[in-house]
Amino acid sequence: ESWNALKERWFKDEPIDPVFEGIVRDFCTFDDLLSTVYQQVLAYMKGVEELSRGMLVLADGMHAATSKEVHGQMLSDGCNFREACN
Repeated sequence: ESWNALKERWFKDEPIDPVFEGIVRDFCTFDDLLSTVYQQVLAYMKGVEELSRGMLVLADGMHAATSKEVHGQMLSDGCNFREACN
């Protein structure tokens, strides 16, 4: 239910306090902003999780496809990817 509807129901026939109205309006604006930031942080965190999963798959693939004798640098990079993901 919106603030205007609640205000009409709770404060019917009472004088309007402009200071209180300003505080409520600012709080509602802050709450909307905070909700937007929260949704953006959730999207960011989901992207970070997907990146980490992808790096783990890459590290596992590099580790499985190389041997110490032939591709030492690639094996080292694969281990570095795994460490970065943890």
